[in-house]
Amino acid sequence: MERDYIEMISSLITIIVSIMAVAVFIYYGGDALFYVVVVIAILIAAFNAWLLSNEGSLKSLAGKVSFMGDMKAPKAGKAPRKRAHKKRNKR
Repeated sequence: MERDYIEMISSLITIIVSIMAVAVFIYYGGDALFYVVVVIAILIAAFNAWLLSNEGSLKSLAGKVSFMGDMKAPKAGKAPRKRAHKKRNKR
């Protein structure tokens, strides 16, 4: 539960700093302050992306959500079935 809270707060901070960068650009133009805020926003966004893509969160999510339904993975000895090729129209 603590990890979910950290991920949510990190996403919220990313959005707030991004909106602040737009506001700074509107009020001050392309001044040095704007670039400082943009660099901070990029760093926070990179941290947020790393936090969300961390393997630990994917493992906990894998047990909760199944995107493939009840499909089973192919067994080790069998090759997966190939799709039939569609016939191409000749011009």
